[in-house]
Amino acid sequence: MKRRFSWITLLCTCIICSVLTFALTIFAYQRVVNTALLDVNDMQQRYGKLIKLDKLVREIYVHEIDEEALMDGILTGYMDGLGDLHSFYMPKDLYEDNWNMLSGSFVGIGITAVQDVETLLIRVVEVFDDSPAASVGLQTGDLIEAVEGTPVTEMGYEAAVEAIPGEEGTVVNLTVRRGEQQLTVSPTRARVEVPTVSHEILDSGLGLLRITEFDLTTPDQFYPALDALIAAKVPGIIFDLRDNSGGELNAVCDMLDRLVPEGTIIEIVDAAGEAEIITSDSNQLDLPMAVLVNGYTASAAELFSATLRHYHEAPLVGETTYGKGSVQVFQSLGDGTGANISYALYYPADGEGYDGVGLEPDHTVEMPLAYDQLAKSVAYEEDIQLQKAEQLLLDGQG
Repeated sequence: MKRRFSWITLLCTCIICSVLTFALTIFAYQRVVNTALLDVNDMQQRYGKLIKLDKLVREIYVHEIDEEALMDGILTGYMDGLGDLHSFYMPKDLYEDNWNMLSGSFVGIGITAVQDVETLLIRVVEVFDDSPAASVGLQTGDLIEAVEGTPVTEMGYEAAVEAIPGEEGTVVNLTVRRGEQQLTVSPTRARVEVPTVSHEILDSGLGLLRITEFDLTTPDQFYPALDALIAAKVPGIIFDLRDNSGGELNAVCDMLDRLVPEGTIIEIVDAAGEAEIITSDSNQLDLPMAVLVNGYTASAAELFSATLRHYHEAPLVGETTYGKGSVQVFQSLGDGTGANISYALYYPADGEGYDGVGLEPDHTVEMPLAYDQLAKSVAYEEDIQLQKAEQLLLDGQG
């Protein structure tokens, strides 16, 4: 026999369901509101002093406020307050510069330069191939005396260096001293790919492979240089990582994968304690190796050095490295500005972190030159670190 439900029962059921739905909705909404109020109260406690200061300034400050500059200053101060040298806010110009550095290219004339100790002028250390500087005949050792007619000594070194790059397609006029000659050159600024890898074969027959930084284009420069040394049948390779401040972690891991046997390259541990492990395959380079390091060898360059020492017993020659074992993420804030934020620590294959400590060389050799003499501009006869590494490999200690 079929049981029939009366319309009153059905109506009561609908009412009960509606009441329960309404109650659950109110409960959920109340939780959202309470959470939002907690967030507002937390923000008020955290930034109440800043809000009070902003109100005070706007009431009594006598000069006009540049809102963009004010916000840049606030955000810069926020990141500075973290006390982390590697986390910082980037205004629009700095954000663009850092992005160009990461991508491995920039708009300029294509030189590496340092301040000349004696004259305080801009000394050209390297002229990139196929660059605007090369096209007008600039040479290593040239001294730039003036930029657009203004003496470097009057502008100050930093300001003069910053005035040389500029908008793509524009001309920069430089007054140059070369020995007893004074020249005027006018290179046209262009986008220049930064050469980060160079190689040569030393008189001893050993290969020297210098890496100045790790950016997105470095692996594409590294593999042909490595292949050229292998094809020349060098008996060993010295990797020069002096003054290499690091860079792109994926780039250095790709390069290490070509050099070391199967195993861990790096373990990355984030703020939540989550770990990511990057490994290499079984392909490796079976050659004696040594690595040149100094106090400006940092971050990814330290990882490169530590990994070769771990897997190939490659001796580190030079001075204690910088000691940066943290990973930064490059984040856009959506308006042409950005931030570089430390989000993880990393550990090389031996598990020994070097953040804040650095890597101790196996053979300490201190250069008698001031740091403004870049390693790649030091003549072989004066480069006692390179000579030491060369001798170790020739003696079979690599």
